[in-house]
Amino acid sequence: MKVQFTTAISVMAAATAFMFSCLSKEKVAAGESVDAPISVHAHTGATTSVSAIPKARIYKTSVDCSGFVPVQIDANGKLISFPAPTDITDQSVPLPLAGGYLLDRRGISMNSRFTTWTWREYRALPIAPLADMIKSNLLEGAYVTEVVVLPMTLDEALADTAAVNRLIVSGKLGVADPYTPVVE
Repeated sequence: MKVQFTTAISVMAAATAFMFSCLSKEKVAAGESVDAPISVHAHTGATTSVSAIPKARIYKTSVDCSGFVPVQIDANGKLISFPAPTDITDQSVPLPLAGGYLLDRRGISMNSRFTTWTWREYRALPIAPLADMIKSNLLEGAYVTEVVVLPMTLDEALADTAAVNRLIVSGKLGVADPYTPVVE
């Protein structure tokens, strides 16, 4: 019974990897939904569990928005997600990389827009602004132009930004499968 269950987990992990293996930066740039890049970890032994580990993302914007707080807007222009001022930390600011890319540390998507508030200004707000105030404080012409899912976790990308820069410079973004199953 244990062998069959372990085999089923392995097959499930492989199927998940295959299903998502066709994702590329073109699909992400085209706005197709890939909001949960993961690696599947199947633990075998006395207990079996499956966990998901998000992959790191890098992105480019139409203008330099690295100093401004992002929010999420849906296709109809409705504000769907924004941080509380207390959510903003020094670890929220994106890291600049080669080729004008930024390493995302807040959850950027093709639906992200940028406020006129800097990270420091937003963090200093006594309460979260109302949706109408946020919408009236969006940077004109500032939007995400490209999102690329990396073949590594955010922790791995932060620990070795030189490796991320080598990947960017190599021109092979989107080539590596961002859904690599790892069986431990």
